Amino acid sequence: MSEVKRRIAEFKSFEVRYADDGSVIVEDYKGITRGPVSKDIAKLAKRRRRRRIPKSVIKVLESVALNLISHRVPFKVVFGTNDATIYLDIDHFIHVYSDKTTIAGFKALEEVPLAYIRDILRSHAPIKFLKPLR
Repeated sequence: MSEVKRRIAEFKSFEVRYADDGSVIVEDYKGITRGPVSKDIAKLAKRRRRRRIPKSVIKVLESVALNLISHRVPFKVVFGTNDATIYLDIDHFIHVYSDKTTIAGFKALEEVPLAYIRDILRSHAPIKFLKPLR
């Protein structure tokens, strides 16, 4: 749990998964690569942008992460410039801004695992569900 809080405080994207014995594994988020990456492109990708993530978003991320871990839900947290995205899987994610929250891949807050974190999201900001693309 302290590892998750540390990474959130440092604005480092990470991934949470679980070992066969039930222990929590926290790793750096690697992103998606589709083949070899040249050294020049790797340098550009590693260049860090200055993050300006509001404290309210940080508090929401900590609460959501700890709640998902207590329910054994694997997830990824990816930081943007002034926002963060919680990926539950490739089609389901929660985008947390300072003034709103957008959710994709779900139809209602009663669906699992949103049911575990709906009170946290409601207390933060208005929630908007994104319609699926066709």
